[in-house]
Amino acid sequence: MVDVAVSSKILTPEESAQGALASDYGKIPLAVVSTAGVGKKEITTRELEDIYTGKLTKWPNGETIRIILRPREDIDTKILGELSPGMGRALREAHKKPGMIFSITDPEATESIIKTPGAIGTAAICCVIDHKGRLNALSLNGRKASAKGVADGTYPLAKDLRFITTGKTPPAAWISFALSTLPKGVPLRKKRAYWLRQRMQEDHEA
Repeated sequence: MVDVAVSSKILTPEESAQGALASDYGKIPLAVVSTAGVGKKEITTRELEDIYTGKLTKWPNGETIRIILRPREDIDTKILGELSPGMGRALREAHKKPGMIFSITDPEATESIIKTPGAIGTAAICCVIDHKGRLNALSLNGRKASAKGVADGTYPLAKDLRFITTGKTPPAAWISFALSTLPKGVPLRKKRAYWLRQRMQEDHEA
């Protein structure tokens, strides 16, 4: 039996009724990513809208753009759809098209993007870090997906992280310890994504 899980999804009423409890921990950047080698490092909201509606179909290197979708109710879909009204419409259109590639989980989506020529989709920045050089994280409207950008509000796409426990979960002390590793004397809203910033720094120095 799992005592503690980390999730970005909001608990359903049914899950809460069964005893699941959610404790907010922080945020993690959600990056727009492509397969490596497509010849592009930056993307705009307008370009994303055009890709998902089918108006823009080729990368600068000539490869066909292939969208890796998440399910309609997936948190990644909701976050990306909130980027702009046009992006929300573009995603709804993309979900209606036949023959689209769908991935259910984060690991499935990451592998699909890596293995599908010309793929585009979304991935938490930790997935980009874990797959060095295999995922191309695109700057969005001139802003890189970073912990700093999430913390100061300049990067718009971020997933909430929560500890999921039950009333019978024993390691409450461990959760308190995890929260205590954040800097003291700083408001929680400024502590968000702190652990990720530390990891990115360690990764860069490695």
